[in-house]
Amino acid sequence: MTWNQFAGGNGPQPGVDYEAVPVGTALIPGGGSAAPGIVDISNCAQFWLENPELNYGLIVKATNEAPNSSQNHFLVTSERHRGGLDIDDTRLVVSAQIVQLIPVIATIDVDEVQAVEFDSQPAIHYALEYTVGTNGVVDTGARLVGNGGTMQFYDPAGFDTGKTYQVSLAL
Repeated sequence: MTWNQFAGGNGPQPGVDYEAVPVGTALIPGGGSAAPGIVDISNCAQFWLENPELNYGLIVKATNEAPNSSQNHFLVTSERHRGGLDIDDTRLVVSAQIVQLIPVIATIDVDEVQAVEFDSQPAIHYALEYTVGTNGVVDTGARLVGNGGTMQFYDPAGFDTGKTYQVSLAL
């Protein structure tokens, strides 16, 4: 689920769609550092055990993200047991990195066939779209999963110089 899908195009509102006061905050280090930022959610878990009908889950929200930014925070979660914990102790692990989700594209020739080239982020799903005049955005149906390197998209209907292509997230 994306931020916009959570509560529509204007995004969720604090105090309406989620609690206005965070359970906690953690600094996610940059530069590929694996140093953890830790937030204790024990009180939430205890409350949910006592009131399961009120367990709406958690959201992780960046505090410095600009609205409509093409830069976003790629989050991966997992639950796991760590050595030294009792069998009923589970940790929710959230790994985060800042990624450029909507890539910059270039039109190139590959073996005399035109294509759209872009730098991808690993494991991000991309879609190729285009616009013609003011007719809105058309999905070509082409999909790729980023590999962290330069990738090329081809329009399945044939590349058309009258179209303005864009690469977006495939949701």
